[in-house]
Amino acid sequence: MNPLDSLTAALLEVDRSLVVSARTERGVQLQAPPMRVTLADVLDLPTFEADVKAWSEAVKPGERAVIVAVDARRLGAEEVLDRLVPSALTQVRSVRMASVWVPGEAPKHVRGATWKSVDAAVKLVDAGGVADPAAVIARRAQQADEVSDFMAPLLQRKPVVTWAVAAVSVLLFGLQMLWGNGEPYVVAPRMGAAVPSLIFQGEVWRLLAPMLLHGSIAHLAMNMIALFGFGTFLERFLGWRRYLLLYVLAGLGGSIASALRPTDVVAVGASGGIWGLMVAGAVLVTWPRGKLPALVSQVQKQRAWTPVGINLLYSFTPGIDWLAHLGGGLVGGVLVFTGVILSGIPPAETSNDPLAPPLAERAPVKVGGLLALVALTAAVAVAFAFGRPWELASKPTPRAVAFGSGAVAQLPVLATAPKPQGNGSSWLYGTLQQDPVAFVMVFPEVKVSDEQLADLEGTLRATVAVFDPGLIDGFHVEVKSELRDRGGRPYLYHRQVAADGRAADSYFLIDGHRTATVMVLSSKAASSGWREVAAEAPFTLKLN
Repeated sequence: MNPLDSLTAALLEVDRSLVVSARTERGVQLQAPPMRVTLADVLDLPTFEADVKAWSEAVKPGERAVIVAVDARRLGAEEVLDRLVPSALTQVRSVRMASVWVPGEAPKHVRGATWKSVDAAVKLVDAGGVADPAAVIARRAQQADEVSDFMAPLLQRKPVVTWAVAAVSVLLFGLQMLWGNGEPYVVAPRMGAAVPSLIFQGEVWRLLAPMLLHGSIAHLAMNMIALFGFGTFLERFLGWRRYLLLYVLAGLGGSIASALRPTDVVAVGASGGIWGLMVAGAVLVTWPRGKLPALVSQVQKQRAWTPVGINLLYSFTPGIDWLAHLGGGLVGGVLVFTGVILSGIPPAETSNDPLAPPLAERAPVKVGGLLALVALTAAVAVAFAFGRPWELASKPTPRAVAFGSGAVAQLPVLATAPKPQGNGSSWLYGTLQQDPVAFVMVFPEVKVSDEQLADLEGTLRATVAVFDPGLIDGFHVEVKSELRDRGGRPYLYHRQVAADGRAADSYFLIDGHRTATVMVLSSKAASSGWREVAAEAPFTLKLN
């Protein structure tokens, strides 16, 4: 067997991602887009230069090419590659060239990066483990036909769930931008974002609704790219019911894991479900259980597991909900590894049998898929019904909100009820994690005497000295405490702002013989209507 045939056969054995596309007298061209590999027996340098030019012109712009020169006469690989006409390679964006001296010598790569498949092929030649190239090519051609027969019916199935999840995610993100005044993260809690404390209080819809919500355009784009990258093949292979069941269960697993965090933060994103798809695909090609052709699983192993490793490292970067990733991935991997989600799918060799149903969906699969669809839809609907996110885009209607110590004020309806702080003389109403505005109320038990009422400004400034909330971290003073008057009612006003648009407006008031401090916190997402109602709220306060 000549050196070129030996290396060709060995390369086909070690790199199963290559498919033979043509065979000539001088060499063999192997193709697996976007990589083209050309093997050439260097016997005639002028002819070899012409071959390189022809091969490089055949490579499409943007493809990568690897040209391996097999020097059977030991003419000197460096001399061979140096004599290549540079203009022949102008159409190729990335060309890597390697030379191999055969037989019986270690490969020597004189230009470009080492190509591991060439190294492995040469070692296989040296070990004598090379079959007849014609037999290898025939077997690979048969495997290619099996893959084609397997993929043909799959490609006819439309990934409707993948498209639907993407469309709904984009639609909801548009509503987040609209109702959140350009700040999608602020309105997310009202649309069903995962908040651990609220989940444990019974708002279980927050375990599924976050799968369709996102915190930014970049977050949405990254998840949708991943969804299409991992989801389209799985949906075609599993069928829409199995696929939706896998996606929802993985997302549920991610949300449950995320809710176990010690900190009470808002979480959104399709990452849990997508991680379930990603790990499910990796497990499927590693343990195909006869459901995939051998060539498909062999080729896809590295391509499937590499993103898992990369994303695992990425999951531990700041701001990423790694518990949701791991929870979703664990559920997806277990469902495939145990074969639960694969139940009823026929073996790969029968996939092109016209008499066999494409997907033998049994009753549990049908019921599970429909339940997953109903659960996901219901979670979003219930979140909207309870959260009323559209209210953030319009001017709210104030209502009477009662606090301890007989205090009542006309305030907008917020996501959480007023909560006492400390000894009960101060109250927190709302949070900027879930509302565009929030209120901090302080009602000292100390009574104001008639003499103190005679000097309102002095009394107010003394109140500020005692109960001033101080400078908030990340804020700076925009208006230092100054005496103002509203309808004959004097008050002190103090304002702090942050670089991200948040503001803290403090009002120091006297009502009857009692003082009060009202701090109005507002986010960048607060619309003009919300800001107007919030600014009016301190003057509706009544102290009994």
